[in-house]
Amino acid sequence: MTKKFKSYGKVVKYDLNYYCNKCKRKHRITSKIGKEHKIQNKQKIIYKYYAFNRPLYIGTYPNNNIIKINNYPVKENINVDFLNCKVFGYIIYNKKLSFKQIYNFELIPSNKKEYGMYMIWSKENKNIKNMKKIISMYKKMDINEIKKWKDRDPYAYYILLILNKN
Repeated sequence: MTKKFKSYGKVVKYDLNYYCNKCKRKHRITSKIGKEHKIQNKQKIIYKYYAFNRPLYIGTYPNNNIIKINNYPVKENINVDFLNCKVFGYIIYNKKLSFKQIYNFELIPSNKKEYGMYMIWSKENKNIKNMKKIISMYKKMDINEIKKWKDRDPYAYYILLILNKN
């Protein structure tokens, strides 16, 4: 669909639809200018973190990009497929927290991959370079070999979480 707009005395033809390479569909541009378009049907990515050490009150969580905070009246047991523990509540963000923020505020990521990376990071004395070396070393190995070492190797379980091969 094309429309004509008057722009500084000139008539400009303008296409109101565009093709999105990410989702392979056509979208309608909602702004007249077209530079700042909004994609309809865009999914919102959220990041959920559990508070296992204390309830979520002022000063016990990072304050930026919060969507929702939920404190349980008593410590509740959560049964996520990779995590089984008692928590005080959860907090939802629209941006991912850094490993240092997760560590400082004593939170647990609810995402398998993020949890595995965080645990390796914390075991490697909070060093991102060492964490990346370990992950790349394990990625070169066969999955069945990693599964054999799951009980004896402290990193094997977390690597399986990262690779989603649990």
